[in-house]
Amino acid sequence: GVQTCALPIFVQCMAYGYAYWERTGIEVDKIVVMIACHDGEVQIFEKYDKMKYHQLLMDYVNEFFEYHNGAKFADVKG
Repeated sequence: GVQTCALPIFVQCMAYGYAYWERTGIEVDKIVVMIACHDGEVQIFEKYDKMKYHQLLMDYVNEFFEYHNGAKFADVKG
C-alpha cells in the first residue's frame, strides 16, 4: 500500500531532519509528508517513530558506501 511505497520518502525526510538539526540545533519531533492528489485530495502522513527511519537511513548509507568503496559509514565519518 501507500505506507510501503512511501517508505523511502520517510527515510529521505529523516535525512532532511538531521540536516536541519545539524544547521539549527533544533531537533525534529516528527516526520510529516503532505501529498496533493490530482483530484485535489490532500493526504497527510505523520510519523513519530524516528528511530525506525534513522535505522533505515543508516542502512541505506552503509549500503551506498559498501557498494562504492567497501567501507561502512562509521568507518569513514570519524
